[in-house]
Amino acid sequence: MNIDQYEKYAKKDKALKKFLDYNRFSIAIQYKLARNEKVAKTYIEKIKIGQLNWKQKALLYMPPFFLTLLLAIKNNLQHLKINLSAFK
Repeated sequence: MNIDQYEKYAKKDKALKKFLDYNRFSIAIQYKLARNEKVAKTYIEKIKIGQLNWKQKALLYMPPFFLTLLLAIKNNLQHLKINLSAFK
């Protein structure tokens, strides 16, 4: 799905822009985890960084191997019923 098609509406709707930025953040992280830094960078460049919280900003600029490590830790904590999220 190409979320860029909604960008023209986001210029008038701040909530839509924030929604699109959150989705771009998620897509960029997935590409970084897949070791596709070039595509991840294209999504990161379209994000208004001020829309993100400090955890999301930190995750965007971490190297892929560190993201993989954090994801493994997060998954292990979920087995212990401890839930972590970049969106909280």
